[in-house]
Amino acid sequence: MLAPDEGSGPLVELSFHGRKLRNMDFLSKSDPFVVMFVGDQSALDESQFKMVGRTETIWDNLNPDFVTKLYLPLKRPDEENTRVLLQYYDQDSKESLELSKEYLKKQDFIGQVMFNVVELLSVDHKLLSMKMSNRSFKADPKAGTSIITAEELPDRSASAQYVVEFRFTADCEMPKRKKIFVILSRSVKQPTSLGPPWIPIYRTGAMDAPAKSGQEFKFQVLLTSGLH
Repeated sequence: MLAPDEGSGPLVELSFHGRKLRNMDFLSKSDPFVVMFVGDQSALDESQFKMVGRTETIWDNLNPDFVTKLYLPLKRPDEENTRVLLQYYDQDSKESLELSKEYLKKQDFIGQVMFNVVELLSVDHKLLSMKMSNRSFKADPKAGTSIITAEELPDRSASAQYVVEFRFTADCEMPKRKKIFVILSRSVKQPTSLGPPWIPIYRTGAMDAPAKSGQEFKFQVLLTSGLH
């Protein structure tokens, strides 16, 4: 797995969504995040996969659309045979970007799905909607559904980066000492009823809410051509 700004050559960008996830909390809703593992085409057991990345946590949401994208290289033909394991967890301790089995043991396991990259790239709209299974890969109808979308990205050696500034003006007063954030999304090129019509691409950090109507607030985003 590569970050989008490393190396060159084509990539597959993966986006993740959950639908009707199992609620692991009593007084609120689950706080889901996704961990991605990769292995070769013969990998069938979790021990045969390598942990490579995770999404952000989305709080109190059983139908999350994750902003974080994860990437797979497609430099060689055999890389299309990469097998991907996605595990959904409920955040049960302080959020961390740490990736370790010890950290995951502290979180509540929701469910998992497994597929080959070539399978995802060959289906209509490059979208898989999969019912999740338990740790033994047995169907678990109550765990929910994982939706994965893919987009093949061109060689990044000729890509360009842009800093885009967004400005907003509040049209109403907001409660004092409140924090707000903004999510940017792009439309799906070929929308389908199986997946969302919009793909989140960026989420700002927490910002102070405007204190009064008419007050302006702004933020900047670094966008890369071919990735957004």
